[in-house]
Amino acid sequence: MATSHCSPSVRPMHDAPTPLVVIGGSARAFAVSAARAGRRVYAADLFDDLDLRAAATATACVRDLAGGYPSGLVAAARSFPAAAFCFLGALENHPDVIRAIARDRTLLGSPPASLAGVRDPWSLQRLVRHAELASPECHADPRGLPRDGSFLAKPVAGAGGRGIVPWQPTTPTPPHATVWQRRIVGTAWSASYIVSAAGSRLLGASRQLLGLPWCHARSFAYCGSIDEPLAGLPAAVRRQFTDLGAALAGCGLRGAVGADAVVDAAGVVWVVEVNPRPCASMELIERATGESIADAHGIDRPATVGQGGALRSTCHRRRRGLARPRGSLAGAVVRREPSGDRRHSGSRPHDPGGRAGVHAVRGGRHGGGGGRPAARAHHGGVGFPQPARRRGMAAGRDSKQYSMRYASSVVSW
Repeated sequence: MATSHCSPSVRPMHDAPTPLVVIGGSARAFAVSAARAGRRVYAADLFDDLDLRAAATATACVRDLAGGYPSGLVAAARSFPAAAFCFLGALENHPDVIRAIARDRTLLGSPPASLAGVRDPWSLQRLVRHAELASPECHADPRGLPRDGSFLAKPVAGAGGRGIVPWQPTTPTPPHATVWQRRIVGTAWSASYIVSAAGSRLLGASRQLLGLPWCHARSFAYCGSIDEPLAGLPAAVRRQFTDLGAALAGCGLRGAVGADAVVDAAGVVWVVEVNPRPCASMELIERATGESIADAHGIDRPATVGQGGALRSTCHRRRRGLARPRGSLAGAVVRREPSGDRRHSGSRPHDPGGRAGVHAVRGGRHGGGGGRPAARAHHGGVGFPQPARRRGMAAGRDSKQYSMRYASSVVSW
């Protein structure tokens, strides 16, 4: 059942707010982007957390619906008013759910028919190599592969790095569909694009933070990102990211698309995964540049509404606004300048008007805890992670489970 909230206070960009339905595993970041852009947001995800409620007109927790995740998202979407919709992670692994929702309303983003071309490891490998880019060796069967950690066992329908383990003598055979991928030694990166029929635009790139012990994260689990301005990227790395974007446009993807890669010591970009929807690291780009990811995501296919269901809800009104949106963030707020100095600038970490890049570490109950580099910082009331506020989550579990409130801060490493 959807829960209705009073409309947030946002910077108006439309005479009459355009409704938008947002669904996925975690809708908070994109919902905040859409609300900032003047959209009236209806959202359903696994958490229905306070930050999402602050940004949305009505929300639903798919855990409370028949079928749970992901099939319950179909009923959740039908409980919202007629409006276009977009999907978030990890619904790219469930194209049937996307098709079912698209029968009633317009889809903004990549069509279901395009998803297999980048989610199937071997289709992605062909696409990448056809573009003369690097793609790791992949196998569907581990027999004959060395069990020395030089290969990774990865779920075919994975998300957020969950379930990825080195293939070693003690590694059990996974119970789910698995691909064994050659492990590339280097730095984990993500690249963000806006893709249309006319081509692609590289929005930005960020270094990924994976498996951090102080986030209580398992190996390879996504913990956050550090924004890296495009001007600071080596020319060869930027060219490879740009060439990848052109290949993604050619296979039918649309809207915001993310790609995960490992850059080795020689500067070769090894493409390991493509996420055909808005990604977590894009939140950094919006805050650093002020460009609305929500607006850019729908730029190729203007929002038109289908036949949505009527909203069935109970209104719970609370005092709150989005003048200082709250995100599910933990850790330091930094930006890497092209000179190599990392600092935060701007009125608030959450204020895109400050044009401040941010390092958004997601998850972990010890936001600045052990393992974090020593920092010289002045925290003007910065709150490190408060007790877990996401519904149904227990403290100590990894990735995207905690919310916090930031005030002004300046951090210099």
